[in-house]
Amino acid sequence: MPGKEMDLGSFDGVNVHITIEDDSILAGTSSVPGVVTLRNDNPYPVIELEGEFVSKLNAMPSNFSFAKVDPGTSQHLHYLVNVPQSTHPGNYDIMVELDFKIDTPPATSKALVVEVLRPTTERPLIEPLPPASLKHPLPFDFDLLPPGLVDPDQYNPERIIGFGMPGLMAMTATPLKVPVALDNKQTAVGAVQLSEDVPGLPAGAYFVAVDLGQDGDTVEGSLLGRDSSTVPLRFRRIPQVRNPERDRFLRKYGLVEDDKFNIELGISADTVWFVVLQDAQGKHAVRYRPEGDSVLSTRRNFPDQYGKLVAILQETAETLRDRGLLNRHEVDFRKIASMIEDSVHIDACTGQAPCDPDIIGAPTAVSANQLDSNSLIVGVMRVVQAVNIDDVNIKQGSYAITYVFGDDGEFIGATISGVTDDGLDVYDQQIPAIPAFFVNAHDEGFAISSDISAWKVAGRCCFQRVCA
Repeated sequence: MPGKEMDLGSFDGVNVHITIEDDSILAGTSSVPGVVTLRNDNPYPVIELEGEFVSKLNAMPSNFSFAKVDPGTSQHLHYLVNVPQSTHPGNYDIMVELDFKIDTPPATSKALVVEVLRPTTERPLIEPLPPASLKHPLPFDFDLLPPGLVDPDQYNPERIIGFGMPGLMAMTATPLKVPVALDNKQTAVGAVQLSEDVPGLPAGAYFVAVDLGQDGDTVEGSLLGRDSSTVPLRFRRIPQVRNPERDRFLRKYGLVEDDKFNIELGISADTVWFVVLQDAQGKHAVRYRPEGDSVLSTRRNFPDQYGKLVAILQETAETLRDRGLLNRHEVDFRKIASMIEDSVHIDACTGQAPCDPDIIGAPTAVSANQLDSNSLIVGVMRVVQAVNIDDVNIKQGSYAITYVFGDDGEFIGATISGVTDDGLDVYDQQIPAIPAFFVNAHDEGFAISSDISAWKVAGRCCFQRVCA
């Protein structure tokens, strides 16, 4: 790309002009050349000028200084701005900080500081990278469910997800293949398994039942355990419609929707929810989400372990801020998702060994009107152990997740930028992502959430294609 020229302006007659000789920085580049020109139109000499170029992405600073610049004269200084080597092309905003001292009588000096951000180069073009595979199921002990209520043929052992804590898989959940009517006028839609006793609920497996015949904003439901134990719940009833963004995404890129289901599910920090289809075409559904601070809240049930997740992501956010990758975005630590995404790690889980999460993430408090240059930072992510998802390798490290949109506002894909634990800078590495199946029928825009089905944030799904 051609270079850029910038006039920083005139400060008491001191004019500074910067030329960036090469405005492109590609993978492996270690420095960017340029020239600083200082012209002194002030009647007094500039007796000292010190400056520093710093990459927002934590490059090593490049310092420079001028000797005395007399009135009516100019000096030119060639420089190299050092930037970190990367496995991916990046956008390196360069900050220029200049400190002038002008010899003004009577023998006093004056300091001026200027900060300039070089305009960010355009993001590298990305092609859509939708997830190609269905995540392997986590362990679930179906034998712990109360017998006689649901035909085991309606169990869904291929679709099991979970919320992981350090050293503990706190809860797993699975949908049934089809809704199953029960004698209590409710309908079983899925099951959950708790690994430990929690307030109001012993460890074990429970069917989740909902009154699908009620049409109000909230409906009755229950957890059904062994020995005829029943825990009543209230569910929010949230109508869903097929996500038009997903349909446009599939149509635009010639992709086929080959995922069929009658019931889908997700887990957030606060609860487990189920989406039940209302028609054979999959155009309408209802999301049933337990109200308030339910007994299915991992944040409430495991406060010490959840506090560890918060501490991990707070450190992650600070690492990203220090490198200029998070800027002013606030992270919502109430909506942490902690999960296992790598199929090898899932397959290694057994009933005797802890299933430690490999990815911990939380959304940023952003909205659609904060789109900047067709991109939006939607979350932070800590990769605890390296993962391979659809042949995309992500090393252990700290990352910010960015959604990328086309000029028409349509979602294209997701990238991560950050630093690996061994110090390698990563910029705009693409990860699998696709719009979710459904959106709330009565919402405008998207709601900031962080749900495990895939990792669903702001209506799009990272890593896994099945995401309601």
